[in-house]
Amino acid sequence: MVRSDPLKLLIKAVNSEVIVRLKDGRSCRGILEKCDQCMNLLLNDAEEIDEDEGPIAKYGKVLIRGSNILFVKLIKRVT
Repeated sequence: MVRSDPLKLLIKAVNSEVIVRLKDGRSCRGILEKCDQCMNLLLNDAEEIDEDEGPIAKYGKVLIRGSNILFVKLIKRVT
């Protein structure tokens, strides 16, 4: 089994589209601009989405605190 480092994977995913699920049940989709060692994420063109991934609200640029993140889904595979 190959172990992967989630932080390294997120750094490789910069400029890629991601979906971020928050601990409060909400989800945001956007282009990952930056990620730090605490997994704080900066998203461009961010929008809140529902469970069917349909848009609810558009926010533009958002900063998501790493401690509020449940998981991050990469839309396209990163190599």
